[in-house]
Amino acid sequence: MLYPYENRQQKKLWLCCRNCEFSKQSQTSRVYFNLITGSLEENKAPHNVTTDPTLPRTKDMECPQCHSKVSVFFQAPSNKGKETMGLHFQCIKCHMTFF
Repeated sequence: MLYPYENRQQKKLWLCCRNCEFSKQSQTSRVYFNLITGSLEENKAPHNVTTDPTLPRTKDMECPQCHSKVSVFFQAPSNKGKETMGLHFQCIKCHMTFF
């Protein structure tokens, strides 16, 4: 795996191996790029959403399936289009995602 390294004298970005002395100049100035594709379908959520400790939890939304009141919530693209974001809830008990 190549890791980014800044050569401050040349003001260039290099990619270097930590195990050997291999290095090459980066073709772009981008260090990291994460492209997420696909859509969030109804009753589906990203993997391990309920176990993510960084997501907020609420006791105000009742699950339509098991009627539990504890759920995590997150923002994701809504069904209306790619430009619209919506608030999604996932039940802690049955893992159903609702809007």
